[in-house]
Parts: sequence; C-alpha cells; structure tokens
Amino acid sequence: MTKKVLEIKDLNVGYETYRGVTDVIYDLNMEVHKKEKIGIIGESGCGKTTTMKTINRILPNNAVIKDGEVNFNGNDVLKMKKKELMKLRRKNVSMIPQDPTASLNPLFKVKTQMKDILKYSKEHGEDIDYKEKSIELFESVALADPERVYESYPFQLSGGMRQRVCIAMSLATPKDLMIADEPTSNLDVTIQNQVLDLIGKILEERDLSAILVSQALGTVKKFVDKIYVIYAGTVIEIAETKQLFDNPIHPYTVGLLEATPKLTGGGFSAGIAGQTPDYIDPPSGCRFQPRCPHYSNECENEKPKMIKVEKDHYVACWRS
Repeated sequence: MTKKVLEIKDLNVGYETYRGVTDVIYDLNMEVHKKEKIGIIGESGCGKTTTMKTINRILPNNAVIKDGEVNFNGNDVLKMKKKELMKLRRKNVSMIPQDPTASLNPLFKVKTQMKDILKYSKEHGEDIDYKEKSIELFESVALADPERVYESYPFQLSGGMRQRVCIAMSLATPKDLMIADEPTSNLDVTIQNQVLDLIGKILEERDLSAILVSQALGTVKKFVDKIYVIYAGTVIEIAETKQLFDNPIHPYTVGLLEATPKLTGGGFSAGIAGQTPDYIDPPSGCRFQPRCPHYSNECENEKPKMIKVEKDHYVACWRS
C-alpha cells in the first residue's frame, strides 16, 4: 500500500448554537493514500463539507472540534500553529469550493487575487511575471479569453468561469491533495460536464491525491477509486467504486443508489423515508436507525462497528 497522505481518526466536530452544541461529526475515520482518489457521498447536511473544512482548519468561529486527529503527512493539523497552517494551505492542500461566488472577493479584480496566491506561495520566485503565469493557469483550465478574465471583477464572469478561476487558483502551486467540494453544484448541466472533465484530466496529469465530495453519484463513479458513504457525520460504508455500485450493503447506501435517476427510466424512486437527525439530540446507537427499513433493538443500543464484508469492502451495520 502506498504512503498515507491523510488520515482522520475518531473525529468529532460540532457547532455552538442557541440550543446548545451540536454533534455533527461523530467518530469519523478516513484515509487517503498517495495518488488515490476517493469520493464522499451522502445527503445534504450529513457533514461532508464540515469534514473537508476541518482538514484545512477553515471552520467558522462557532465550530467546536471536540476530539480526534487529522494527520496530514504524519502531522496533526488540529495541533498546528498558525505558521504551519499557512504552509499547509499554501503548499500542501488545495480546495475547490462549492460556491465560487463566495470564495472570490468581489471588491478585487481577478488579477489581484491571482497575484496574492502566486506571491505568498513563494513557489515561483520573486521575479515571476504574475500576468504571464496567471494566463498560463487560465489556459490550463480552458478559460476562454484569459486576458479579459485576468482584468475582470468576479461579478463580470459567469458561474462556470468563476469556478474555473477557483480551479486555476488551486493549481497555482504544486500540492499533495486536492479537495473538490461539490464543485459543480451551482453550474448548469453543460458546464458541469466541462468542469468535471477538466478536474479529471488534471488529476490524471498531475498524479494528485484527491477527495471529491458530491451528491451526484454518476460523477463520483466516473472519477474515484474508492467511495466513503457518510450518514449524519459518520462513515457507514467504504468500498472500491465498482464494488459499491455492484454490491451496496448498508440500507442507506442501497437507498441512495435506488434514488438515483436512471437513463433507462422505470419510474421515480420513493427515496429514503425521513430526514437527517437533529444534531442537538441525535439518535443513540446507529444514527440511521429511525429511517432504516431493517431496524432492530440492537441498532438503538450500540453504534455498529465497521467490519470487513469482502476484500476492500467495509460496512457499519448490525445486519452485515
């Protein structure tokens, strides 16, 4: 097995609210190896983005990291000082955000924001031509009319163009890990395919380790080697991509796959009954048990352990 780039151990994260501290991420474990591409799937509100932000320590002020470890190349991110964190963000981990509009400062032109990234990464030396390097990066992400983009404010660009600018920023310096957090959720279908093809091409060309977070299962299936299924802040199934789609075992995974629209038709799925839990007072034992069609008393009493059901396939379910 190749070297571990990222290892998350027993991570617990919540948020301070007027009702108390939530319990969003619950004993979450995950690892990414060198050159490995993993996908993370689950409903909205299941903790995917919170997990990704914890890796870079860019959580909002009301977040509470209760315990756990986030080891990047053997160093715990949760214990890093400010200088170490800045190095991690500038040189080691890039993040393509879910919403490029919120990620680009509307008060500054794209050229100013590109210059800051290139300057403070200290990767290209003092004599770099910022415009030339920025144009080169824009061309690498297939941005039309890169010179106009360079001189534009973010609001003068379309959603797809802003997303490509964010991708270019993430590629400005060599990185070990790329995190793409639902990078196409705000784009039209035609632009989605272009952006996804671009990300896939970049991952292949640069041999990057990557985490792709998405609710679009077809997207995940196309790009990743392994999938982590998350429900209510905890991992409930891990498998190689083909294994998961061919033989889903956890009832939640089965429900997700059955709810995916198919080109062959066949009517609409009923979906998964119920909704994600209240994180102030989440269910005991298995967090999925209030919605599970195979619920038993055992599910309520104790959280199921992750067990191996076949080669490279693990499930946390009392039925397994």
